[in-house]
Amino acid sequence: MNHIKELNNKRSYFSHISEMVYCTIKSLGLKQGNLFAIFCPMAFDGKGAYWISNSKTIQNPYLGSIYHGVSDLAKGDEKHQLCYSAGAMIRSEKHPRIIHYRSVKPILTPELLSERSGIIDNVVFPTGIDRRDDLGQSNRFDVYYGMADNRIGVERLDLPDVLPPEGVADSPKEKV
Repeated sequence: MNHIKELNNKRSYFSHISEMVYCTIKSLGLKQGNLFAIFCPMAFDGKGAYWISNSKTIQNPYLGSIYHGVSDLAKGDEKHQLCYSAGAMIRSEKHPRIIHYRSVKPILTPELLSERSGIIDNVVFPTGIDRRDDLGQSNRFDVYYGMADNRIGVERLDLPDVLPPEGVADSPKEKV
């Protein structure tokens, strides 16, 4: 894929390869090793895409280390039944497939009126992250996100020196 320059084109190419591998494995009934077909419903503007992984641990190639998730809202909200939030993931710098930390609860949820009301209500959708080394603050990140599909917002994320203990992580003995 080195010949493909555009990130969205790489993702599309990757999606087609994953689909071909998935179909081949299913049709041939291959049983050697552990492979998992994992689906990201938000990839490609909500069309969704599969990728093949050798681990049940979700390491989504379509989304970065600030990722989004969907949950149900309390019953009675007739206009929109889902809530889109964002979580954080810290990966090993040497082995990015190893996850050191994954937030248990969302770090960004729709709270402001402009996040709760818009084209699609109750949506915060991370779109980019900027590490602020230019300010001499390597633990500071600016997270850019969509607000109810109506505008763009930015939130500051300061990485603590010690991560909260409740975060989910891969075993330290995980093989690479």
